[in-house]
Amino acid sequence: MLIVLLIFLLSGCNADSEQLSVNIKPSYLTIWKQLVSNNPLPPGIQVKIYTYSGDTSSESKNLIYIRRDSWRKKSAAMKPDGSTAKMRFIKKKVKTVFFAPAVRLWDPRQNISFKYLFEIASQKDSSGDLKILPLKNIRLPWRAVSVGHRYPFQPGYPLADNYFLLLRSSVPVIAAWFNSLKTDNSGKRIVWIGAVGDMMLARGTDKTLLRGRQGSRGTQGLVNVFGSTLPILKNTDFLMGNLECVASLKGKKAKKRYHFHFNPLALKKISEAGFNYVSLANNHSLDYGIEGFRDALKNLKDEKIGFSGAGGNLKEASMPFEVKVGGEKLQIYSAGAYPVESSGFDGRKFTAAENSPGILWANKYFLNLLKRTFSKKTFDIVMVHGGREWTSVPTEKQKKLYRSMIDSGADLIIGSHPHYLQGLEVYRQKLIAYSLGNFIFPGMEGTAHGEESIILKAGLYHGNLIYINIYPVVIHGSNTRLAENDLIKKRFLRLTEALNRTR
Repeated sequence: MLIVLLIFLLSGCNADSEQLSVNIKPSYLTIWKQLVSNNPLPPGIQVKIYTYSGDTSSESKNLIYIRRDSWRKKSAAMKPDGSTAKMRFIKKKVKTVFFAPAVRLWDPRQNISFKYLFEIASQKDSSGDLKILPLKNIRLPWRAVSVGHRYPFQPGYPLADNYFLLLRSSVPVIAAWFNSLKTDNSGKRIVWIGAVGDMMLARGTDKTLLRGRQGSRGTQGLVNVFGSTLPILKNTDFLMGNLECVASLKGKKAKKRYHFHFNPLALKKISEAGFNYVSLANNHSLDYGIEGFRDALKNLKDEKIGFSGAGGNLKEASMPFEVKVGGEKLQIYSAGAYPVESSGFDGRKFTAAENSPGILWANKYFLNLLKRTFSKKTFDIVMVHGGREWTSVPTEKQKKLYRSMIDSGADLIIGSHPHYLQGLEVYRQKLIAYSLGNFIFPGMEGTAHGEESIILKAGLYHGNLIYINIYPVVIHGSNTRLAENDLIKKRFLRLTEALNRTR
């Protein structure tokens, strides 16, 4: 039995109006309403909507209906009802709903084969360790994995339900409207955010980066330092790291144990490697005093590498770095939270003030700043330099502080300073990476886990972290490269599971 809903797009009817019959399942009404909201029908079209349970017959010469092509029936051909009518149906895809296999955060899988996927498509995973969910419904601690090394919006990605609008009409104005329809997936995609740990470009690393002539050998320095990690770094939409040294050769050494600075010409190579943003709120940004600090800020601005949480005064340091990437608006802050060094160097003394330069410190002012600045309309990131060095387990004080940043509005926390890998934690469905270890740091030989690192690559969709990909890295001197086995990854995932299982 048909339930008839009359929708008049124009007040009143006239003899010249055309009637468009929309024969549609009740569950597809929202698709139709969204469609005509984004693509208003031309004047003079009277719409009559029929909700039905499968019958698409209609005497109307202008007929529209919606059909779904499910990925679970990949071999099923689209055979619209009414194919024997005098006027053939034409169809247009108007909506795509993507699905993805989802595993827990500490699950080692990052890809599932086509064959395995379709074997389990019609049955529940008995272990409970894998789900197939609509992409928009995936939330931490569940994360999506690729299928046949493909991701949603890429050609050939198989897990998509496509909704088609089918039209039978000979009225030019209706046909023109139909052909101009825009789908709800226009311009959407996965936005990939990459993050690495500490990058220390002294001890000859800057010279290695700058080695090689322009032209065919212009990338020699990049390859010598970043090695096989380069394709991963470059294949991100936005890439961040902690710059654990001063991008300047000016200034005098501060009273502390270690001093790191490098030739600022090497910043161009950092940019060429794919880095868009670096954190300066660490215990080495002031190794060469205020003069070196100010010059480093200038050099980063000249090279157009983003930073925040550092400035010529408190007002400058309190401005977030903002960027729009693939339809996602990002806001980023950096802050210091590291303990006093054995030399007595206390980073809190270099907190930016109203009339003096410095960094932001992770204190009450900073947390209130996050609350004022961060928004549900943006994806908000904090890079924080804190915790205890040479340990794989974050301290309780460290966990409390980083969680408070989530409470203040952050969506993602990237930590540094321990020099060792520490795991990932899900807190309030947001992600905390306590430490990604050293990424470029010559001199780590003989420090047990000091040469182990991770590239974290997070896939963002509709403001939510959907994909969390982990690439294990090993460093050797000034060179960093992808690990040849999964030992580092397995250890990192064990640390991650331990953090989340105990909550």
